[in-house]
Amino acid sequence: DMVCSEMSEDILYVTDGNYVYKSVNGGMSFMIVAENSLEILLLGDCGDAFTIDDTPITCLDVGYNATGDSFVFIGVTYTWVDGIVTPTDYPSVLYINEAGYPSEWTDLNLSCFHAITGVPGGYTPYSIGCAPDFATSKKTYVAVTNDADVDITGAHTYIISTVGIVCGWDEVDELFWDCDAVTPNNFEIMHASRFAFPDDFADTGAMFIGVTAWNGTTTNTAGGDVYSAYDTVPQAQDALDLNVQGFTSGCEGLADANICSLDMYGGTDDGSLIAGAYDGYDVLYGGSGTNVWYSTDGGWTWSASAKDPTGVDLTYVIWYADTALAGTNGCNCAISMSCGDVVGQYWN
Repeated sequence: DMVCSEMSEDILYVTDGNYVYKSVNGGMSFMIVAENSLEILLLGDCGDAFTIDDTPITCLDVGYNATGDSFVFIGVTYTWVDGIVTPTDYPSVLYINEAGYPSEWTDLNLSCFHAITGVPGGYTPYSIGCAPDFATSKKTYVAVTNDADVDITGAHTYIISTVGIVCGWDEVDELFWDCDAVTPNNFEIMHASRFAFPDDFADTGAMFIGVTAWNGTTTNTAGGDVYSAYDTVPQAQDALDLNVQGFTSGCEGLADANICSLDMYGGTDDGSLIAGAYDGYDVLYGGSGTNVWYSTDGGWTWSASAKDPTGVDLTYVIWYADTALAGTNGCNCAISMSCGDVVGQYWN
């Protein structure tokens, strides 16, 4: 994962899955953020004698308070000490206040979320997004999923929030594919896009996220799609499956589509969104592993790219000035730019 600072074009955060690296000179050089503190927190009291090497970090984001101090958040899954196969702790969310003294990583104890849901099993975080109004709200959103093997009702995927208090987790929405809250429409994920926030987030509390579904064996399972959610009081209905492949009737979608990237600009109801495919699961329905879907009405209707970006899968998209870029994986992978009258329709 990688995050560009909203405070300076020269500041960049990136993770290789093991450590968080920071650059203050536009990527010319990097330093590890609180290396020893992270090793001890993930690997135990003797952690600084080991090297983190099993890529436990799943996601990354940075928020800034009213005085411009940076708060770095990461999601982590199970970690192992070299040579010991027993995980040292449940998956969790960690953060560090870089301006604090001492500046050390703090565990927000994601396992406390069990008490809210009553659903067993450790929750794994797959996406983190600091709210656009983080400076005043201190809110950070996390997409989490639990293991279907430990819950007879199947896996559950939630968007939850924290204001940086240890064990202080609130449910925002649960994700259900197609019609919300219809059992067994709950599902597990193994990947998620970054959160996409509209320009009017402060007024609507809206957010969007794309996910890749997983049933413990394969991604060829229901649930992959783009979802919208609302952080409101009282709590809104569960997250809405936007069905980028279209609808048959009502809230029933034509097909699922695993999503690994999402970006947007504009408002909640009229914003422009682009979503990139994780794999070729949607090829069964005429798409490809590098397909891009785009919407110009806040995600209510979608179109698929007529000419996909070059590559095989893992399509990462981002708005760039008045167009968009897409990076792909595999044979003939490339960076493609959207061309044509509608952004997202054609890629070269």
